[in-house]
Amino acid sequence: MYGTMSRETHPLFPGFGCDSATVVSILAHRDAMQRNLIQQEYRALYSEDLLHRLSKELTGKLEDAVLLWMQDPATRDAVIVRQALEGETFDLRAVSEVICSRTPSQIQIFKQIFHSKFGSYLEHDLKQRVDGYGNHFQKRYEGLEVDRVAAENDAKALYKAGEKKLGTDEDTFIRIFSERSRAHLAAVDAAYNSMYGHSLDKAVKKETSGLFEFALLTILRCAKNPAKYFAKELRKAMKGLGTDDRTLIRVIVTRTELDMQYIKAEYEKKFKGVLFNPGFGCDTTTVVNILAHRDAMQRGLIQQEYRALYSEDLLHRLSKELSGKLENAVLLWMQDPAARDAIVVRQALQPDTLDLRAATEVICSRTPSQIQIFKQIYHSRFGCYLEHDLERHASGDHKKKWYEVVDALLQLLLAYVRIQRYEGFEVDRMAAENDAKALYKAGEKRLGTDENTFIRIFSERSRAHLAAVDAAYTSMYGHSLEKAIKKETSGLFGYALLTILRCAENPAKYFAKVLRKAMKGLGTDDTTLIRVIVTRTELDMQYIKAETTSMISSYTRVTDSQSHTTRLGCDTSTVINILAYRDAIQRNSIQQEYKALYSGDLLHHLSKELSGKLQDAVLLWMEDPAARDAVIVRQALQGDTLDLKAATEVICSRTTSQILVFKQIYCSRFESCLEHDLERQASGDHKKLLLAYVTMQRYEGLEVDIMAAENDAKALYKAGEKRLGTDEDVFIRILSGRSRAHLAAVDTAYNRLYGHSLEKAIKKETSGLFEYALLTIVRCAENPAKYFAKVLRKAMKGLGTDDTTLIRVIMTRTELDMPYIKAEYEKQYKKPLVDAVHSETSGHYRSFLLALLGPNH
Repeated sequence: MYGTMSRETHPLFPGFGCDSATVVSILAHRDAMQRNLIQQEYRALYSEDLLHRLSKELTGKLEDAVLLWMQDPATRDAVIVRQALEGETFDLRAVSEVICSRTPSQIQIFKQIFHSKFGSYLEHDLKQRVDGYGNHFQKRYEGLEVDRVAAENDAKALYKAGEKKLGTDEDTFIRIFSERSRAHLAAVDAAYNSMYGHSLDKAVKKETSGLFEFALLTILRCAKNPAKYFAKELRKAMKGLGTDDRTLIRVIVTRTELDMQYIKAEYEKKFKGVLFNPGFGCDTTTVVNILAHRDAMQRGLIQQEYRALYSEDLLHRLSKELSGKLENAVLLWMQDPAARDAIVVRQALQPDTLDLRAATEVICSRTPSQIQIFKQIYHSRFGCYLEHDLERHASGDHKKKWYEVVDALLQLLLAYVRIQRYEGFEVDRMAAENDAKALYKAGEKRLGTDENTFIRIFSERSRAHLAAVDAAYTSMYGHSLEKAIKKETSGLFGYALLTILRCAENPAKYFAKVLRKAMKGLGTDDTTLIRVIVTRTELDMQYIKAETTSMISSYTRVTDSQSHTTRLGCDTSTVINILAYRDAIQRNSIQQEYKALYSGDLLHHLSKELSGKLQDAVLLWMEDPAARDAVIVRQALQGDTLDLKAATEVICSRTTSQILVFKQIYCSRFESCLEHDLERQASGDHKKLLLAYVTMQRYEGLEVDIMAAENDAKALYKAGEKRLGTDEDVFIRILSGRSRAHLAAVDTAYNRLYGHSLEKAIKKETSGLFEYALLTIVRCAENPAKYFAKVLRKAMKGLGTDDTTLIRVIMTRTELDMPYIKAEYEKQYKKPLVDAVHSETSGHYRSFLLALLGPNH
């Protein structure tokens, strides 16, 4: 996506400013991470800094706003303060606003950036430029806890330092305002008002003046309500004749990603009437729309920001504004998954709300790693161990209440939360058969039931193993293990065993049944409904929905169970439609879910169902990018399929960090170091270059020393064209040790100094795979999209198609820079890449490649 954005900007040059609307529409709707990715992609593709280009193409206030917006928040603060402290734009009011409105952690980050970016310490610059400089960089507490007595003492100290005496003791104001947390200062203001009949704000105005007064008021007002403070600043910037554009830009750009929605609300409330109904709870639809569409990390960030801005806990506020079942659902949803499990189990084990069935469901449906995490949270949050609560609440008098074999249940639950079970998919079929026999002997074969055997096997075995035990049981005794459990056990103990077994076989089906039961008949079991929907939404709700409607989603049809749907291979179009439109994370999740649900490997199943070029393409696509590179290089270095050109292409077109990752995967996956395989299969100067390229740590930034680039150009000329024969070691040293940006500068210098490109010199002075490797490095340094467009053109040119290359390039570049490659291909060869691939391929193989490439535009 980000690649597409940066590609969209480039055709506008020269004359980016000619289409300012496009610049605005692209950049204004991207967050900090997305803007950073756009910049990185732009640099990688065009060896040019996007900010530098923007500064040339835009002018005036738009230029100022856009360039500031392109920075991440902390860098933005550093830039604003630096500019405000410089001679021509000296603006201590702006400096005070930024410093005094930020939290200590925000200040610490932008201080570090200030130093690294400008080569000087912020404190030094302030001391040089600000009279009576006071340190606002104390390490202040950022939490919400307040000592009321300490707050009252500070209020008294400020009164004595100001209104009570003749003159003002500024040091006391500085000490308290710079050292106290926002929540504490808000409490000081309340105490001041209570004791002296007016606000601390009024006292500050009375006792201080100028920029010192402005700084104190900024700190105090941001402690109480930062949104209200910035709403006033914006109003002031736009009030009267003319507009203070500097303030307008500064506030809008710096607050948009922090609290602009609150500032807008405060602005409307104060200056245009109420925009929203007062009270968070008055607009429940907005609460739902915001929170229901945020993942756990985003919800956590929302809570942190809310605390930082308003010195109040968002969950506490929600509990006051919402009520009933919505309150229960929202508050549970606001927790991260592990904390949510801990809360559900804790509530289920409370005497007033005792619900052993709910506790059993959560514990017995979770993996060992999930249980370990929520056990830790349970202890840290509630100050007691889960095991202790289980022993206390699942024994004694509760036996009478539940009429259950609670002792067996207790033993099973305690074993289940204590024992570390294997979570992989490998199964020992002989061991599974032995367990099936043991369970038969402990249950159906004897009079009475040996619960200890059931507890031991069900609490110690992996899910994949239990699924194999069930299959063995059915094979040996003519009915399922589930039927045996129902016959031999009862109550909550039976329920716990069935939960474990059903979640081992198909957790989605299990929870679909739980939901069905909660909504079946008269009335709805809202507690169960909330618990299941909230806890499973971020795990496997899509599968549960499919199971609930008896319409299993297409990729869960991919199963070797003959009793269900048609074979995967019979519906290749569905495979393509699903997998071609999923990113690496989604594809990995599909594989994990498939393993969890069917105890089988999806890649193995795909390899059985697909064939030929489609099989090669799909299996390669299913890997994440780094693993894909490792697989390609490994296959290219194997004796039967030795393809040093393919290995060279992958290695020499990757960045240092990409190589580092795929080297690690290569070693762990194939139990062989990449360097060893290259040493064995490559030779001569080609081998030296590849080994140097995979071992050297190259700089990946854009800064270039032009003088050093010229020196390298001269060194390459001396090592090649200037002499008889070629000094390959110099080429290897420079091309394997320099950054892409540096090599692009070397090529420019070579062209200027000697009248032709470095590429032409390489072709003249070297040959074979060594030449191919050097050219790959140089071309990818200048324009990787153009390089891969040429590789694709060559693969499809003439009689026949080089499908191996076609698959390799499309699979490896689709998630990196395919939009640019498509643009370069059409630019160079006057034909869309999609059309070229369409004409060179056929059948499902064609459909899959075209799905990955996307439409022409």
